[in-house]
Amino acid sequence: MKQLIEDYKRRLATVKELITNSIFSGSISDNEKYTRLHTKASEYRTFISDLKKTLNKISEPLVDEMEIIVKRTPNTSEFITYSHVFIIISSDHPRFINGTQLDFGFLNIASKEGYKITLLPE
Repeated sequence: MKQLIEDYKRRLATVKELITNSIFSGSISDNEKYTRLHTKASEYRTFISDLKKTLNKISEPLVDEMEIIVKRTPNTSEFITYSHVFIIISSDHPRFINGTQLDFGFLNIASKEGYKITLLPE
């Protein structure tokens, strides 16, 4: 992406040079050419700006605080379906409340949102 930004910067420099060094006679064709070159320069500036914004977003690291810690414990519920369940020990996610049983459906969502999930043994 950096190479693409540099390529558009070179193109912009070329267009600026054409605008600066061209002799405009005031004819209709010269006016249209002048307008096209200014439009092209504006488009290149927009491309460069958007590419830089995208590059910055891609470069941002995930925040370390985004973590969910769960611990495997024996199931003591009267409705025993599984021998063990996962209890949330610590969570920075609004859907996961400390001390409650882990919901695996939300676990997939949290993972896609960039949360680090740590499973502790008994």
